Amino acid sequence: MHPQHHTLFIDYCAYFNGNQDFFECHEVLEEFWKDIAPGDKKHPLVGYVQLATGLYHWRRDNDIGAERILEKALNNFQYNMGHIFFDEINYDKLLIQLSDALSAIRMGKSFQAFQLPLSPILEELVLTRIQLLPLSSSNYLLHKHMLRDRSHILAERQESKEKADVNDRLLLHRYNLYIFEQIYVFPLSHVHSRTGQVLPLPVAFPLQHLHLYKKGQLKRVES
Repeated sequence: MHPQHHTLFIDYCAYFNGNQDFFECHEVLEEFWKDIAPGDKKHPLVGYVQLATGLYHWRRDNDIGAERILEKALNNFQYNMGHIFFDEINYDKLLIQLSDALSAIRMGKSFQAFQLPLSPILEELVLTRIQLLPLSSSNYLLHKHMLRDRSHILAERQESKEKADVNDRLLLHRYNLYIFEQIYVFPLSHVHSRTGQVLPLPVAFPLQHLHLYKKGQLKRVES
């Protein structure tokens, strides 16, 4: 299967050409990028994400942000000329459309949407997907980053926080093991490099000082 026939790329094109849901374009293609080229910021999928993001900002009258991001998209596309992710897109026409959008922004013109120039095969797949898109008001699409359901995002952030807490406690445990494996005269103490305060080192190292240890502000000294 050609990568541009992947469900997520078809979704991107459908949101772009169908209801102009540029926020959702960003969401689905970022997921695709993370699947096939995580961390590769020069991949053409990043350019497609930037294209949708720039148009989202332009529609919200954020001309400065739109111009900056669309310039990145243009640079990405030019860098990736001949890439497989332009096989099913008219590359030359896409660059003309993007350049025209940048010119319009610099001239202070209002938002002007355009259609991705798809190949006949990709266009057929996209048109089928467009018919299944949910109806959304123009106001919702304009402010979607503020009006969307963020419950899953908050849950992910809480999960990340809990993982960080676990990592801190693991670091604390390893630190205590390290201290008691050292060949030193006990008891040991620490001196705070900024305040000069001598801190005793009990078996349970005070959790409130862990961030100082991690920053190198606690130093081991013999007492």
